[in-house]
Amino acid sequence: LLVTVAGIPDGVAGWVINRERFADTVKGAILDKLDHHNLNDVLDVEVTTSENLAVAVWSALDGKLAPARLTRVRIVETPKNSFDYYGPRESATGDNS
Repeated sequence: LLVTVAGIPDGVAGWVINRERFADTVKGAILDKLDHHNLNDVLDVEVTTSENLAVAVWSALDGKLAPARLTRVRIVETPKNSFDYYGPRESATGDNS
């Protein structure tokens, strides 16, 4: 799991979000709930795929990392296989995905 944020670095500390707060937020919102659990039991998705996991991780973190903004969630399955999710966007049909 890779989580990417963006924003304007703080003028004093020089970071977008406090590193400890970032790690604690990801741990509490994601890792504690998913690590060593059957994803079929904890994710509210019809099919447990890496793509759906990325969307679920985004949903769990979105709005919790301010003042930074969430820009990407990457799920790495293998050294050659990963899935990136950049957040919901409106499709041509008006659905968010």
